[in-house]
Amino acid sequence: MSETVRPIPRALLTLWLASLMLGGDAVGAETNPPVALQPRRGSLTEGLAGYKYLCYVPAVRTNAAQRLPFILFLHGACPDEDLTKLRHFGPIKYGLTNADFRFIVVGPATAHGWTLPALVQLLDHAQNTLPVDRDRVYVTGYSAGGHATWMLAQAYPQRFAAIAPVAGAGNPQEAARKLKHLPVWIFHGQNDPVVPVSYGESMARALEAAGGKVKTTFYPDKGHDVWDTPYAGPELYTWFLQQRRGASLQRSASSQAGPRTTNTVAKPSAPFPR
Repeated sequence: MSETVRPIPRALLTLWLASLMLGGDAVGAETNPPVALQPRRGSLTEGLAGYKYLCYVPAVRTNAAQRLPFILFLHGACPDEDLTKLRHFGPIKYGLTNADFRFIVVGPATAHGWTLPALVQLLDHAQNTLPVDRDRVYVTGYSAGGHATWMLAQAYPQRFAAIAPVAGAGNPQEAARKLKHLPVWIFHGQNDPVVPVSYGESMARALEAAGGKVKTTFYPDKGHDVWDTPYAGPELYTWFLQQRRGASLQRSASSQAGPRTTNTVAKPSAPFPR
């Protein structure tokens, strides 16, 4: 029996259109040398490539040839491009407060939305200038950044080892066609009034039906305010490290077809401080 997905709310539609249409003015922006900031654990730099960005590099490399896993982190709708905010939530905050965090993280900032050309410009810049392991590249984001996570992965599925959209919406048919070999972990608040959980559920169902490798975590005590919850503990980062580009294709070819969805419901927790 087919299920009816609720229409996209006006607020979400406006947000999505802004994400797709208004961010174009960032494309072709000058690429500036990074500016070093005072490090705590690892190093922080600011730069410009497609978007202004904050970059965290952990102090874990033992030689110049060592390559590290990489996370592209995309924030939700924001009225400004204040990079300092990215120090206080998400993967960069986790890296600054956990010595065993091994990821390079690039967090761009935009007040005009995310577009494919600018995101690709930033991703190319990061991979060409940082010690990135190209087989361990991950993208995650929340709300508008969750939409952009789906958009970027569907356009360039071969570039990523795994993705983790948070409170995001995508195209289920496109995802089933292009992402069925890519590990995906979907996070969503069950009471989300802005991006209803049905959008996350429809993406999971489409991937599952296509034989995809998908996990879902739906928070029973959360609405749209899940922007930092998946990033506050080690579980997502541990899962990322288990995924490598190309490995899912090999697993898919050697395993029998069938549902591989793991549905988990997060335990209630206190709001993460911002």
